[in-house]
Amino acid sequence: MKIHIPEVKRQATLVVLMLGLSACGVLDPLPPSSGEAPLLVVLKETRLTRHDADVYSVSWAHTGDSLVYSRQSSIETRPTAARSIIDPIIDPKFINLWISKRDGTQARRLTSGRFNDYDAALDPAEREIVFFSDRSKNLDVWKMSRDGSEPRQLTTDPASDVHPSWSPDGSRIAFISNRSGEWAIWLMTAGGQNQEQMTWGGNGDWSTTWSPDGEHIAFASTRITEENRDQLPLSQKGEEPYENFDPECVRPKLYSHIWTVDVKTKAVKQLTRGRVHDWRPSWSPDGRHIAFVSDRDGSCALWVMDHTGNNLHRLTRGTPFLYDGFPAWHPHKQEMAFISNREGTFDIWLLKLKPTR
Repeated sequence: MKIHIPEVKRQATLVVLMLGLSACGVLDPLPPSSGEAPLLVVLKETRLTRHDADVYSVSWAHTGDSLVYSRQSSIETRPTAARSIIDPIIDPKFINLWISKRDGTQARRLTSGRFNDYDAALDPAEREIVFFSDRSKNLDVWKMSRDGSEPRQLTTDPASDVHPSWSPDGSRIAFISNRSGEWAIWLMTAGGQNQEQMTWGGNGDWSTTWSPDGEHIAFASTRITEENRDQLPLSQKGEEPYENFDPECVRPKLYSHIWTVDVKTKAVKQLTRGRVHDWRPSWSPDGRHIAFVSDRDGSCALWVMDHTGNNLHRLTRGTPFLYDGFPAWHPHKQEMAFISNREGTFDIWLLKLKPTR
């Protein structure tokens, strides 16, 4: 099912797809931590990139020596008469994929053209990059060689397919699709075959991250819980469904939480709770922790918990106008890349972490 997005609501929809922004206002703020000793402490925060245009996502190469990210173009702009499926937030510039050294230097542009590419991730062998794009005039999952050559379309359904992520062994790709009438997690092989739905009844499942053993996928969801049971799905109200499907939209109608799904049994489990918005989970390489973005203290900040959903602690402190998002664990070091606008534009930052136990 292809969801039509009215012209007047395109800005909010883009925020959903690219940044995963929440309202970041004060929404039933919770205590800053669980009361237990923190799992990790932050030793240092460093800004890695200083671009003249916003960065929208970031991921590590599996060796940890490179960063792959999507960035707003400062050169190619869309003609006024042209309209894309996605319209950039700030001004009419296209979004392209870039790669840099681990410290943000030697940045090199991988894609260019009058389309938008997002959420790039290198496979474990570091030969191919998977991403989603509107270059087919539809939102689909694509992959290409590490140098940006040989782009190949993996999904062709008329619905929207977004936010792909590699399984730890590189054999499968998880992605989000609304082809069944609800935003759910789907799986396919690395070549795009055997596409199957993994979750149902979620009222909006989003933002996947694999456990290191490949047995579970953590995700964000607005599925009905005790915190939002009084908030009916928009499909029952006759409103635009996209306003409700995604916990990452501006002022989402439903609270969102972090869940996991068992890849074999497809059983789901809720990890976080509360009258809050939790999204963008990122599983640590050792499998012990899950980082995520939350507004549970009144601002969009990075949080961490153990893989069972216990011992929640905030890693960064923001303001109602500051956004820290897209946490990405370094594969071999106690470091985490993330996106922040704390100094104006959205750029890549790095946390140096220290375990406490």
